[in-house]
Amino acid sequence: MQQINFDEALNYLESVYKMAFYLTYNQAEAEDLAQETFLKAYTNWDKYEPGTNCKAWLATIMRNTHINRVKKESHEPQAIPPEKLESFKVELKESPVDLKKIINEMVSDEIKAAILKLPDEFIETLTLAWLGEFSYEDIARIMECPIGTVMSRLARARLFLRKNLEEYCNRKA
Repeated sequence: MQQINFDEALNYLESVYKMAFYLTYNQAEAEDLAQETFLKAYTNWDKYEPGTNCKAWLATIMRNTHINRVKKESHEPQAIPPEKLESFKVELKESPVDLKKIINEMVSDEIKAAILKLPDEFIETLTLAWLGEFSYEDIARIMECPIGTVMSRLARARLFLRKNLEEYCNRKA
C-alpha cells in the first residue's frame, strides 16, 4: 500500500485560495472552494502522478468543482425572505472585512470594467495565466482545450484590454 504524502499539495494552499477567490470574489465561498479542492485532492491522491505539476492538478480539481457548483446553484433558486433582507443589509454594512473595497483598491474601476466585458473563458484564461502563473500547456490541460486555444484567448484578451484601456493608460503615464 502506497503511503500518502500530501505535503506537495499543501505547498500550494495559498495559491489555490487566491485562484478560488478570483473565481468567486467572495471570501467565504473561496475558503469553501479551496477546502473542497483539497478534500477531493486528498481523497484522490492515489490518482496524482508524482513528478507532474501538482499545482495544475489542484487547479483542475478546483475548476471542475467550481463549474459543478455553479451549475448546481443555477438550478436552485436562492431568495432571501423580505423580512430578513433588512437585517442582511445591516450585517453586510457592519462587516469588518469589506471585500468589495479590497477588490476596488486592487484594481481600478476602469480596468475591472474592461476585464468583466471579456467572455468568461477569456477571464478564466487570464486568471490562470496572470494569477496562477501557469504555463500555456498547464492552462490547456486545466481548461481541457488545445494549447492554441489558450494562446489565442490570451492574445485576444490582451488586445481587447489594450484597445479598451489605451486612454486610461495614457492618463496614468
